[in-house]
Amino acid sequence: MAQPFPPADVEAHIEGEISGQVAVGIGNLQIGSMHGGVVYQVAPAQRVRPRPRPTPISLRPPPFPGLLDRTSEIDTAAAALGAGLPVEFHGPGGIGKTVLLRHLAHRSPSVLPPDGVVYLSARQPLADLLQSLYEAFYVSDVPFKPTETQIRHALQERRALVILDDLELARDEVGALMGAAPGCVFLLASAARRLWGEGRAVALHGLPPDDGLALVERELGRPLSPQERSVAQALCATLEGHPLRLLQAAALVREERLTLAEVAGRMQAPAPAEALTAQTLGSLSEPERRVVAALAALGGAPVHTEHVAALASLPDAMPILESLLQLGLVQAHSPRYTLAGALESDLPQAWDLTAWAERALAHFTAWAETYRAAPDRLLEEADAILRLMEWGGAARRWADVLRLAWAVEGALALGRRWAAWAQVLRWALQAAQALEAAGGRGLGTASARNAGPVPGGRRHSSHLPGPGPTPARLIGRSRWGNGDAPQPEPPRGGTSSAPATPQASREARGSRTAGRRCSASGQGARRSRGGPVRGGGWIGSLGYLAST
Repeated sequence: MAQPFPPADVEAHIEGEISGQVAVGIGNLQIGSMHGGVVYQVAPAQRVRPRPRPTPISLRPPPFPGLLDRTSEIDTAAAALGAGLPVEFHGPGGIGKTVLLRHLAHRSPSVLPPDGVVYLSARQPLADLLQSLYEAFYVSDVPFKPTETQIRHALQERRALVILDDLELARDEVGALMGAAPGCVFLLASAARRLWGEGRAVALHGLPPDDGLALVERELGRPLSPQERSVAQALCATLEGHPLRLLQAAALVREERLTLAEVAGRMQAPAPAEALTAQTLGSLSEPERRVVAALAALGGAPVHTEHVAALASLPDAMPILESLLQLGLVQAHSPRYTLAGALESDLPQAWDLTAWAERALAHFTAWAETYRAAPDRLLEEADAILRLMEWGGAARRWADVLRLAWAVEGALALGRRWAAWAQVLRWALQAAQALEAAGGRGLGTASARNAGPVPGGRRHSSHLPGPGPTPARLIGRSRWGNGDAPQPEPPRGGTSSAPATPQASREARGSRTAGRRCSASGQGARRSRGGPVRGGGWIGSLGYLAST
């Protein structure tokens, strides 16, 4: 089975500049001026006054009907939540963590805190997650970025059930998050345990045999025959009752017209989960493989169907996504999609996704430049963009990283995602320095010498981390090595960010402006008496705000 290859790259059509303002601290940050960022002091009577949203808040995920087993886990969680203690479900992808969150989010209102339910994706830095939590409870006429102290004051008396899915914070950050809203009770889901000490951490395992059989029957849409039942029992034991893997095995029976015995027989291997993944991938059509590869290149970030179609070179990705949903290979976050379960980590070890990551980086760079004046659209795809920028830095695609940083930094600033904004600016600085070292003629030198303050008032160190592991270390090789695993084919029409090529050299020269902007950001913000704070770029403006 040949590995799918990405189509040719795309061109950017830039449609204007971004502009707007964010109320923060004692002033307003104006984005889009010739100075990069201007801070205007605002008289106390004119400062933004956020308003509490009506309660109870109801930001819930969709309910999950037909929950199998998990009675003990639900009872444990309900008792702890009722006592005001945090609860965490942890376990591998596809084990059922999100299902439990969805079930508990729709408990009877009589057992929920008075301020309601707030469900958030926790795949973001702590500061941005606190901002999202604040915005769940407060609204203002002008975009408002409260200080950390203001957030803590605003959340002190709130009493709500806060549900955080896909938690990636460190242990101390989890404590800081819960400490900022001491009246709320937290329900968390993570791949590895993050909650220690106070609260209940519940490890999720596979379904019991009877519930595993019920899940297989439900997926097949019919009762099992006596002969099938014995095979299904063995299959459940082989897959350790893992819900998603059982669904994928049943989908092979249903969609590929195989018998349970045929599917089970192909998993008599030292690593049955990997054998199931290989069997499922081997059943895919060429368009399905392209969609799977495109999603895998985004590092688990949810992505809109329009981008899936563009990356996979399909006029309409929805029929393919629906087919992959039926196979249990993708997960819907309407209208966005990700790979399901552990496929996000397994697939890069089966396929060389370098060409697909390059394709995705080029696509989102061109798309972000096109919609630079539409920050809301950029924010919707911020997770995918940040993952690709991280990959681009590790793969030394410096010209693309710098272009993408230039295109999205304003949207992150206006969207109050300042932790992500600060990271993008660091990547931009690193890219400018790398391009300078490769012959970019002066990019980033001043930034390296005079790095200015970043959000939170800390200075930006010139000792930035190195570019990270090579693509080969990030992507890896196939673990299966059976001759049928997809192998990479040369990308057709791809771009290179190495300045040695004529196009890349033009990109490096064209990125001078962005490099100068990074350099200017280290000069610090200046304020004339009675007037705005000017100069120093956006980082300098943030440094002034943090110091007031």
